[in-house]
Amino acid sequence: MKKYPILLLIYLITLQGDLLGNVLKNMDINAEKIKGKEYYVNNKIRIYQGNATINGDLNLEYFDDENKSSSDYFIGVVVEGDLHVNGNVINFEDDYGKFLQVGGSLFVNNLLIGGSRVDVKNKIVSKYFIRQNYNHGEIFAKEMFAPVLLAPERNPEIISEVNVTYDISRFSEKKLDDIFGTNENNESYFLNKEENAKLALEKVKKYFSWSILDVGYRQKKKEGKESKDIYDFLKVYAQEVKIGERELNISTISKDEIAKITYLDLSNSTIYEVPDYFLEFHALEELDMHDCELRVLSSNITNIKSLKILNLSSNKIRILPNSIKNLKNLEKLSLYSTGLAIISKKIKELKKLKYLDLSVNYFDAIPDEVYELENLEYLNLSRLYIPISDKIKNLKNLKNLNLQGNLMKKLPIVFTELKALEKLDIYSNAISKLPDEIEKLENLQVLKMGANRMKEIPEVLTRLKKLRELKITISDITTIPSYISEFKSLKHLDLSNNDIEDINVTFPNLEYLDLSDTKLKFIPKSVSEIKSLKYLELDSIEHIDENIGELKNLETLILDVYDKNITTLPKSFVNLQKLENLDIRYNPFPEIPSVIFSLNNLKKLEMYNCKVKKIPAEIKKLKKLKILSLGRNNIIHIHENIGTLVHLTSLSLYENNIKFLPVSLKNLQRLEYLDISDNPIENLPSELIEDGEIEEIQAYLGRDKISFFGRLKEWLGIK
Repeated sequence: MKKYPILLLIYLITLQGDLLGNVLKNMDINAEKIKGKEYYVNNKIRIYQGNATINGDLNLEYFDDENKSSSDYFIGVVVEGDLHVNGNVINFEDDYGKFLQVGGSLFVNNLLIGGSRVDVKNKIVSKYFIRQNYNHGEIFAKEMFAPVLLAPERNPEIISEVNVTYDISRFSEKKLDDIFGTNENNESYFLNKEENAKLALEKVKKYFSWSILDVGYRQKKKEGKESKDIYDFLKVYAQEVKIGERELNISTISKDEIAKITYLDLSNSTIYEVPDYFLEFHALEELDMHDCELRVLSSNITNIKSLKILNLSSNKIRILPNSIKNLKNLEKLSLYSTGLAIISKKIKELKKLKYLDLSVNYFDAIPDEVYELENLEYLNLSRLYIPISDKIKNLKNLKNLNLQGNLMKKLPIVFTELKALEKLDIYSNAISKLPDEIEKLENLQVLKMGANRMKEIPEVLTRLKKLRELKITISDITTIPSYISEFKSLKHLDLSNNDIEDINVTFPNLEYLDLSDTKLKFIPKSVSEIKSLKYLELDSIEHIDENIGELKNLETLILDVYDKNITTLPKSFVNLQKLENLDIRYNPFPEIPSVIFSLNNLKKLEMYNCKVKKIPAEIKKLKKLKILSLGRNNIIHIHENIGTLVHLTSLSLYENNIKFLPVSLKNLQRLEYLDISDNPIENLPSELIEDGEIEEIQAYLGRDKISFFGRLKEWLGIK
């Protein structure tokens, strides 16, 4: 296939003019089809060079082009300059509508957007603009001019983003179908044709009996005002800024410090484009911009050559450009769920890259150049639904490989040539058997293979002498084979969500065992014989035997047995002196079992949704308790001794029958979280109101941090 010197390709995708001079001229991604001034990139994106005119409608929901064979994968349209549509841009209620990016301005008869994203660098000029009553589409432009905005019922945010000269709030009272009616095909009229646009306008005027002014309005980008300089930018968007390990005060950062910043967290902001002054971060080593609505990886980022860690996950980046090669020191690159369809071949020049996450994107295939990253240690290719090339065997230093959710029916033998592999995740595939060659993975320590079609624990795994963690969840396993005892190095075993009814074999050296969502009705004696066990989880048992006391090294026990009738704990519980976390939710305990108060090292007690009626005086014996969760019980009385739990940081008492709070609560100086919602509290002790020394508590009641006594006064309506 002929290669084209695509000087403007990245600009077409990113709408970033500053890239033209030094990046795009070297772009080496093939255009696979060309016709006049339009062509396709990897059968995914239609490109228009320069200004473009489309006669008729541009239907983003049902894109009708000559490349129909790839219609299921086609993701959007890009125009370098202005776009004139002698018709309408249409997308009804499809959440998977194709995107449209315009580098200049968009001129169109009518704009009807449902599930599509439309990015226009300059202005949108439309005779009429409509948003439907149910959609998730987005429109971004510096300016938009249209005589009518019909606000949809499910999109009130569009109202707050524009400045209009007429009231549109009343449109939320009615679905647009109620206003416009439907045609003979039971389809809404909307504005898909010029005559319908006029009809819609008349219907709206008549329905509300008022005149819509024929004026324009401006829609600004969500990030609000343009940041005037780097200091303003940091104040608006920065979550955290550091020089080495020293965190900086964002409001007082100096010019000298800007050049020394090594860590910058801008995550969860709304930053569509990175400003030019970004290049002032000369020493930046780690940049976190996940979930920022970023549409382009521009040279303002890729020219920061000191970068070692770059997180761009959950953005809107369609292409990884050639300029990625400039990040010679990059060691970690996260591109999870960015909408990526194309990766530049220049990625192979990232010789120091050790960590690469490409999961949940839209590739037809992983570029071979990825398999030339010889220092790569971590690779995430989960939920791509594409075959993995045999060239993956070239990654000789790969230690961690994630292939979750790729619909594989078998594990390709080529993976067994990854001799350095320590962790392999093949969760949620369709694998029923492992190849014998897997024993070649002599360094494998962690294997996650749940949600496949496994009916037994593969015996071949016993040959993996370093295997310490095995997860086979949501499978069809019914029995535990005797050869399980050969797993000498196994420390962590998760067999949850299987049909196991009994276990007659022990697990030597096991420390973590999850048997939740199985058919076990009791704790098997073989499990109680695992002296090394520190973590045990079950939720299907109907009673707890005395043999539970044999697990003297247990630190965490989860027995949230939903809808069972366990009301007591055996006396042998007293032997669990190393227990720190106890979860016995969803059981009708009428009181906190007395044996619990003998657990001297208990730090967390979870008894949510039981039948407990009081917090007794014995609570003071749990001197190390940090978290106490007793929500949705029948608690009426709280003993004053609760104030002796000086290490308590979280107290959850919501949905009980508490009328009075003990004064001793003021002694809980380390309390950070308190939930007393949905209780019939009648009064508040004056000691709580007057004591100004109580530390701030973040209550569950949905407010920011305020003083404990102040929050309770406000909640109870006390002046």
